[in-house]
This record gives sequence, structure tokens and C-alpha cells, in this order.
Amino acid sequence: MQFAHSSALTLAFAASLTWLVPQAYAADLDELPPPPAPVLNGPVVAGPPAPTLRGDFQAIGGAYAVDSGYADRAFMGLQGSLYDETGFGVHFDAVHVQREEDAAFAAVGASYAVTSGTRLKLMLGSSSDNLEVQPELYVNGSATLDFGPQTGVVVTPEIIYRSYRNGVDEVQAQANVSKYFSPFADGSYMVGSINGSVNHVSPGDNIGWEAGAGVIYVRPRTMSVGLSGVVGSSAYDNQLGLASVGVRNDYAAVRPSVSMYLSPDIEVFARAEYLWTDFYDLAGGYAGIKYSF
Repeated sequence: MQFAHSSALTLAFAASLTWLVPQAYAADLDELPPPPAPVLNGPVVAGPPAPTLRGDFQAIGGAYAVDSGYADRAFMGLQGSLYDETGFGVHFDAVHVQREEDAAFAAVGASYAVTSGTRLKLMLGSSSDNLEVQPELYVNGSATLDFGPQTGVVVTPEIIYRSYRNGVDEVQAQANVSKYFSPFADGSYMVGSINGSVNHVSPGDNIGWEAGAGVIYVRPRTMSVGLSGVVGSSAYDNQLGLASVGVRNDYAAVRPSVSMYLSPDIEVFARAEYLWTDFYDLAGGYAGIKYSF
């Protein structure tokens, strides 16, 4: 396309010369205006700004030991987001899980900042062949509502749908509220958060729930350390003979976390977890590295 465009300009310029040259020779040379003086220090007109992109990519890996005869678990994953100056964003999330069944899962999506403080996001995903570890169909619609530096409050509601190959469907509604507190004299600050979710599992009429809270201390572009905890009750169907029986498993967990910046753009992080349930206990965590630009 660039070559064709340049050729068209060349032909147009040549055509103009074939008309201008005879006219100049036919005119009285004394009556022709002098050529314009060269402009040595004329104004510089800036062209349109080059598109700017920002985003982040991270790689994570983790493992969990589970007692009471349940399989231990391990996973590794990649996540990333990319944003342009118009407010449009693209996102991906991929993970491979090793447990009772091995499964790979991937989701892609897009987001758009409808205002300076409101971003809407939609993710769609699926997994490799497995019965109940990762969903065959995954849909996640969320919004990020930033109420500005005066309040320091960010609210993130989500609606999630999962459909598994064993015939189980799950609809989950959840929300997180974060509060950024005023910075200390050295620029560090605290962030507090509360979260909750309710999910419905079918077939059957099974309602699960979770509630949690956390706090994190942040030194910008240096390090952070935090602690969170949750309590909840998971609900799912268990096939016994020819009957589908609703099962409830109450649980509680604590999750300490830490991160450190190796450079202004590279962060390493880790989170440990200890989970108590009615059926088993779980201990482990994950670590990762994140690059932001």
C-alpha cells in the first residue's frame, strides 16, 4: 500500500510539472514573482502522538499437600493484560493443574474503561478433557469501580458461570471492596479489603458461600506484606448409586503473602495457604514473577 501511495503522488507531481513548465516559459520572465525565501527556523508541527501501550505479564507456580487420602495438587500458569490509550484492554489466563485429573485451562477476554474510574471486563474460557477439575465452559463478567483518591475505595463485582463435563453447572456472584488508606510520612500505605461470594450448584439446590478479609502494607515499588483469611461452605453434588446427593463442606483458611521488587518493573511474590475443611486439610502456596510496563 505504501508503494502504491508513493507512486500516485509521483504521477500527480509529474503531471503538474507538464502543465507548469510551458506556462512559465510563455510568461514574461520579468513579471514572474521571485522565489520564496527559505524558512530557516519555521515552526515545527507535531504529528499525531504514537500509540502508547501498558500492561503486565506474570508467571506463577504452586503446590498443595492434601491429607485424608485426597490427591496432592500442583499447578503452573501464565496471566497477562494489555491496555491502550483509548481505554481498551485484552487479557488472557492459562493454567495447567495436576490433581485427581490433570487439566489445562485457558481464558481470553477484553475490557473497556467506560469512564476514568469504571472498567467493564468479559472473559471466556474452556479446558482440556476432564470431568470436574476445570470447566468445559467458563464465562466471567466483572466491573472495576474506582471512587477516586478522595475515598480510596475500589469495588469489583463479578458474575461467573461454570459448566463441567460431568453435567454440573455453577453460577457464582462475588464482590471485593478495597480501601486504600492515606500514606504515611515515608510514602508507604495500608490497604484493607473485604470480600464475599455466593454460588449455586445444580443439579440440586445447593448454595455455597464465602466471606473474607485482608490487610496489606505496601511500600511502592519496593515491597509489600499482607495477611488474609476466609471462612465458607462449599456445596456440590455427589453421585451415590443412581441418586444425586448434595454435599456441604465447611472450611476456613489463612493466607500470608509477601512481594518484593527486583527493579521498578519486575516484582516477585509468594503466598502461603493453610486450609481446614470438614473432609480434609490443605497446606501449600505459590510463587511467581510479574513484569509491568
